[in-house]
Amino acid sequence: VLRPYVARLYGTSVVPSLTIARSNAFVIVSWPDSAVSYHVEESTNLASMNSWSAVAQGAITNLGQISVTIPATVQRKFFRLKLP
Repeated sequence: VLRPYVARLYGTSVVPSLTIARSNAFVIVSWPDSAVSYHVEESTNLASMNSWSAVAQGAITNLGQISVTIPATVQRKFFRLKLP
């Protein structure tokens, strides 16, 4: 059942914290570099499990963080970390 502002988390391992910041026409998504095996995915529709896709932009590591800078081209976008 879909509910606004509610998320169900699956799994037993602890997923690293994901930080999202806005900078002009870009969104900066970052997470700790200790989680180097994770990658970030994006979606504009949470109602469909098949709407997630890997971001096209490459990740960089700086000061203990891995980050991806993504153009903010739509009004609403969702992000998540996922193991390959």
